[in-house]
Amino acid sequence: MTTFRQKPTGYSLAFKKQVLKRILSNEITANQASKEYGIGGKMTVYRWLDRKEKILGTQLPQAMTDEPKGTKSIDELEAELASVRRLLEQERLRSEAYLAMIKLAEQKYNLPIEKKSGAKRSKK
Repeated sequence: MTTFRQKPTGYSLAFKKQVLKRILSNEITANQASKEYGIGGKMTVYRWLDRKEKILGTQLPQAMTDEPKGTKSIDELEAELASVRRLLEQERLRSEAYLAMIKLAEQKYNLPIEKKSGAKRSKK
């Protein structure tokens, strides 16, 4: 049985640069680039992204390599902290109410709710 192998496709440096610049400027994704430019597969594009400094020849500006980091103002951070503190207080109150409910149910029905009924003591 004869098998046919495809010849490895080489891409020029200029072509790789063009594709990488469009991906890094968020015009297209790696998957879209592989389809649009007829590149063998998206893994080829991901390999190019891993080697982008070598392909593009220089260090890229930080803005092109990473997603923009969210910078929040002090007012926004304080508001977020206040919100988290409110949620924490609500959860603490819920927990206390739950424990009080269990205690009342144990007293009323004379059943050990929190204790595991199937737990056996170890024999010594």
